[in-house]
Amino acid sequence: VMVGVSESCLGVLAVELGFRDPALALLVTVPALAGALAQLASGPLSRWLGGRKRLVVAGAALQAACHLGFLWIAVTGERRLLPFLVIKTLFWIGGTVIAPAWNAWMADLTLHTDRPRYFARRSALNQVALLLAFCSAGWALQAAGFQLMHCYLTLFSVAFVARLISAGALVLQAEVEVPAPPARRARRGGEMHQADRLLRAAAAGAGDAGDRNRDVRGRSSQRTRPRWRWSAKPSVPRAKSSATSTCFGGRRRSYQKIWPLSRK
Repeated sequence: VMVGVSESCLGVLAVELGFRDPALALLVTVPALAGALAQLASGPLSRWLGGRKRLVVAGAALQAACHLGFLWIAVTGERRLLPFLVIKTLFWIGGTVIAPAWNAWMADLTLHTDRPRYFARRSALNQVALLLAFCSAGWALQAAGFQLMHCYLTLFSVAFVARLISAGALVLQAEVEVPAPPARRARRGGEMHQADRLLRAAAAGAGDAGDRNRDVRGRSSQRTRPRWRWSAKPSVPRAKSSATSTCFGGRRRSYQKIWPLSRK
């Protein structure tokens, strides 16, 4: 509603106030440039204000306050360029600086809803309201005749009330907390050093695992390797044995090769 009855009529108001080509060019380009540059500060402003919701509500309140300036111009008939340019620039900044924060905030608010259907219905309602507001404003200006300033006074009043209602509706919405961004490293190349440390730790872990595997294999091979021993008397083998006897100093000894039992 505000766009249809106020924002779209600012150019007509500038012509009605008597501004010529250079002034009209400034009124078109300066607010748009300032608004585009203001979007770069949307993130820092959101963090400074304490949330995206606060930034969006502040931008809507700024646009509503700017309509008080438009009402002042319509009542007094102020024809200087600077007041009109400043008010329109502030109005444009209030509308554009909240765009990034609003988009991210709406994405979180509609997380558990059917987004395509919701935004389709929302866009349809917005376009219908914009069409009705624009046609109503054009018809009112056409019917006003020579009393255009009184008509502008009415249109800006309607836009002021509509923007206040919009700001109130934004206040009623829930604020979604944003997770804190990861802390930046103090020096350049920190990520490379971290990756290098991770690779070294992985290599050391692989080396330890290899050593443990070799120890296990060694112990298992020792279990399967035959054991040799000397005994004064032949011992009973546990499984299979091959025994040879020799005499050392008149004593008979048995030299046995004992194989361990194999597991079944």
